[in-house]
Amino acid sequence: FYLLLIDDYDKLKPLYDLFKEDYYTVFDQEMYSHDWWLEVMSPDASKANAIKYLKQKLQCDEVVVFGDGKNDIEMFEEADYSCAVENAAPELIKCADEVIHISVPQYINQRKK
Repeated sequence: FYLLLIDDYDKLKPLYDLFKEDYYTVFDQEMYSHDWWLEVMSPDASKANAIKYLKQKLQCDEVVVFGDGKNDIEMFEEADYSCAVENAAPELIKCADEVIHISVPQYINQRKK
């Protein structure tokens, strides 16, 4: 399951405190709209766990991921190569292998060549 709540910090913080011990939660200010987002999901349902599963299930040689928010950090750590878009959260840029200055589809087309 996945639950996304968008509201003011003061309204979401008590819910974050309630859920954070039993569920995988991401509580952060959305970088484009500046709303506060609370994401609540099963402890097994994270982007990092999805990467682990796909690597094993598909026997991938390399997993390349793209992201822009702090909620992508764990996914970046699990992937073989990570690309942050140029307007990504500074925390994500710090852990990216590369910062891209073109669109993701353009990057993929260039990388295939």
